[in-house]
Amino acid sequence: MVSPGLCSLCRSNQTPDKKLFTNTWIAGKERVPLSYLIYRWVLTILTFLFFSESFFTRVIQDSDWRYWLYLATWSRLLALLHYTLDSLLVTARLRREFKGQVELSLSENYGSSGENYASSSSPLPPLYRTLWILANINCTVSLVSSLVYWPFFYQVGVHPLDMQNLSGHAVITLINLIDIFISDRPWRLLHAFHSQLFCLVYALTNFAYIEEEGTAIYSSNYMYSILDWSDPTQCLLTVLGLSVLIPVIHLFFFILYKFRCLLTRLGRRQDQCKLEIELHKIQLRDRRIQQQDKP
Repeated sequence: MVSPGLCSLCRSNQTPDKKLFTNTWIAGKERVPLSYLIYRWVLTILTFLFFSESFFTRVIQDSDWRYWLYLATWSRLLALLHYTLDSLLVTARLRREFKGQVELSLSENYGSSGENYASSSSPLPPLYRTLWILANINCTVSLVSSLVYWPFFYQVGVHPLDMQNLSGHAVITLINLIDIFISDRPWRLLHAFHSQLFCLVYALTNFAYIEEEGTAIYSSNYMYSILDWSDPTQCLLTVLGLSVLIPVIHLFFFILYKFRCLLTRLGRRQDQCKLEIELHKIQLRDRRIQQQDKP
């Protein structure tokens, strides 16, 4: 359990309560609201439609099997896996709660500071750890895809602003940004290495494909011009640049998370004030009744 006397850094390193991954802070309740479950499945359906539409267009219609090596494709897959697992875990929790199995908060001071300090002495279950990793990578990679595509690759009149283009380079990023302010999932600065490792795997996969002359039939020796492996220096600079950019992007999401914690603290203070006002009104009413009853 988390001691109230611990510093913020120590509290941040505690294992978070798994309930934080399957509820919204907006509800302010131990139970999961049905609206939150609907919200999670809407995101899952949207990401499934984004992936299906792009797969049908690029692979089925155009027979472009390089589709699997585009960063936007990996971003769509990450979003689909993230939100599907999230929806399943929320669904499982809501089913347990319908059966009367409601877990109480594991930390007495949770909510007093507005931050996600609820902690457990036991490690997170594997599915929740997987969800945490997927969420970290999904948010970072989607924003990297947007930041790299629009200034370096998009050409007006050449690339249409259709659903396939927008879903992989804008819409998923927007969904992830909105979801930070709705979910109750915590963020950790040290988790930036999740996305760094993922992007390293992507770069190595891209390199292996190019070395096997995988793009020969498309008359190009690279997937992205900034990852032209015939120029090793440029590629190494690109990989190193992304290695530096990713922690900055992760820090950006962490700042948004801290801002959400501030909103949580303000919202709960308002709820506390409303509760105190209602209690005060009840006390005044009881006093009036007592005075009227006196002979």
